[in-house]
Amino acid sequence: MPEEASMSFKVYLDLGGGKQEVRRFGLPETVATNYNVLREKICSIFGLSNQDALLSWKDAEGDSITISSDDELMEAVADSVSKSSVQLVRINVTEGNSRSQLPPTSPSGPQGNQQGEVHPGVTCDSCNGRVQGFRYKCVTCPDFDLCGACETKGQHKEHRMMRFPKPQDAAHGSSGRRMRMDQATTQLTLGCMARVEVETSPLHHHSVGVVVLEA
Repeated sequence: MPEEASMSFKVYLDLGGGKQEVRRFGLPETVATNYNVLREKICSIFGLSNQDALLSWKDAEGDSITISSDDELMEAVADSVSKSSVQLVRINVTEGNSRSQLPPTSPSGPQGNQQGEVHPGVTCDSCNGRVQGFRYKCVTCPDFDLCGACETKGQHKEHRMMRFPKPQDAAHGSSGRRMRMDQATTQLTLGCMARVEVETSPLHHHSVGVVVLEA
């Protein structure tokens, strides 16, 4: 039984920094122009996933031509064979998609509303990190703070937040709020007492100097 003819492939994997990993193998001529077969073979040899391997070849002008179909692979094979009597096809491979095309990571340093002084003794109740720059304090919860990053993400959006750019601003704001709350409480208490006196005095018109307060 005659041996099946094969075609040799020399494959160059770009490792970056001018480095390459080179492999050579053969495929039967019956499948040598099958793009999926070649791609799976290359991924198996280099340990790549199908989404990572981007195939290409260089034409006579030195341009890199992408291979993504049987027709494009056939063009690469025909060009290589026409240049030499040796049936050797050179293929370039680069890694893409899940590795080289990952979105850039965000800088690790503070940005935007996280730039500025650190608020001593204050911890973000969402991420448990320190609060730097803008401090956001809930006006409803007794002790709830957010850092700038968590506030931007919309954390604790069910309540209104007060923003303090500097630590001293929070101290002044807190004392001012306490004073206003104390004044409001005093006024409310006095108002209740006066109202109770007016309401109860007709009931005790026979008593002298007696004021009855009801809760």
